[in-house]
Amino acid sequence: MVTNLFKKKSNKDNMKMIILQVNDMCRPIARGELYEEPLEEFLESNGFGEVTGSGTALQENNDPWYCEVELSINNESNSVITELIKEIERIGVPKGSRLIFEDQQEILIGILEGVVVNLNYTEAPESVLDETDFKALWDGIANAVEPYGVYHDDVNRNGKTTIYYYGKDAQSIVKSVKEKIKGHKLEQFIDAIALPLVIEE
Repeated sequence: MVTNLFKKKSNKDNMKMIILQVNDMCRPIARGELYEEPLEEFLESNGFGEVTGSGTALQENNDPWYCEVELSINNESNSVITELIKEIERIGVPKGSRLIFEDQQEILIGILEGVVVNLNYTEAPESVLDETDFKALWDGIANAVEPYGVYHDDVNRNGKTTIYYYGKDAQSIVKSVKEKIKGHKLEQFIDAIALPLVIEE
């Protein structure tokens, strides 16, 4: 199910709707910053159309699954679609994303690979948690990841912190995280896993 879906009525006639389905496990705020806002600026500044909706699909445990941005454009010519794809790739979307047109045709799109970093607090000894400087831990991981990827979002729920990073090579991100936490007292309670390159049903 896609949640947080909103619509804003377009004031242009004969607009064509395109759905950008993004293989990104981000929540609504990150979705807006990463995708909606730059696409809105691109479409409106070029006179191509506007963003008219968005939503986040949730898994059964209420974790993000993927997100969608609805685009209304006034011209589906090859040149406009080519420019749109170039902009989406410039913004950066994960592999496994797609553009879905009104006639149900699809174009696969995406250049990034995702990694999820989990820390399970419920399994770690309280004595270790109490003496851990978590700001230093997360800052250190972020600095290690920086050459290979960027932060997209994080979730704290049910005794677990989950952080999502995206870059061009997921394995480089995984390796950088594992090297950074090697020897840390919480090492065995932290994992870094490459995310699927498709939206799994």
